[in-house]
Amino acid sequence: MKQLKQLIPDKDFERGFTVLSQKDHDNDNRVSQLGQFVYGEESPMPIWKLAQWDSGPCLWANRIASDKYTLTDGAWRHARYNPDERSLELRLDTSAYYKGKPAVEGMYWPHLLIEQSGFASALGSNPVIEGKLRLKGYDAAPVDGDYVRAAQFLLFLYLRAATGEDFVWFGLHLFDSRAAYSDTYIGYDGGKADASHALIYSIGEGDIFPERSLWKDGSPYVSGRWLNFSVNLRPHIENMVSYGLRDGYFKKNKSADDFIVCGLNVGWESIGTFDHTMEIKDIGLYTV
Repeated sequence: MKQLKQLIPDKDFERGFTVLSQKDHDNDNRVSQLGQFVYGEESPMPIWKLAQWDSGPCLWANRIASDKYTLTDGAWRHARYNPDERSLELRLDTSAYYKGKPAVEGMYWPHLLIEQSGFASALGSNPVIEGKLRLKGYDAAPVDGDYVRAAQFLLFLYLRAATGEDFVWFGLHLFDSRAAYSDTYIGYDGGKADASHALIYSIGEGDIFPERSLWKDGSPYVSGRWLNFSVNLRPHIENMVSYGLRDGYFKKNKSADDFIVCGLNVGWESIGTFDHTMEIKDIGLYTV
């Protein structure tokens, strides 16, 4: 009998997080490890990392005393683990970065996300990614001159060809403040100086949430109700490969079977001034 294999280590965040510095854009975007956000003195070394790219004053340097399940600066950001739900809550207030000024094209934009890249696995014939999330808080503060206003909660898998250099940011567009149902996006990473220029394939909300999204009555919906998703990735990976071949991105002929997953990240990437909170749990990537 064939069995499902779960590919993401520590899918329930039980080992906590290594907190990363912000990117040092003057020194080749260098990042350092600042410390461990763990829940006990004898916790094993974390697998996940907590990243705070360009989100204002350093979360770790400005952390305040709190319970063992919460890392917070008391003002703009927190990461909070719920041991009963085995869930993680991420809150980011981007006003610490923009300081009342507009989001200008070419600027870096604020992030608060978790990531890991310590594994490499074949995806198999029908990989499925699943999870649950709920929007716990959402407030937008438009500023005159914003070239874009977009609060996005995204999940990206790192797909790499088993042979060669080909790499793809393969995403799920879980939430976007601009529309309830975004379309699938295919393009290239750009818009800021540290962009990788790699191919991006991001599945739109219409293919992730066929019945309902994190919107209600024409606006983002703050709720205590979990929203489930489960997506078969195979047809999307095949579409990604077809696009990359047509556009000349892939250096050698490729098929969907040529790619392995070697990491992922999930969290906030927002342009403009927002204060938003998302809770996630049960993130899993399954294959036969």
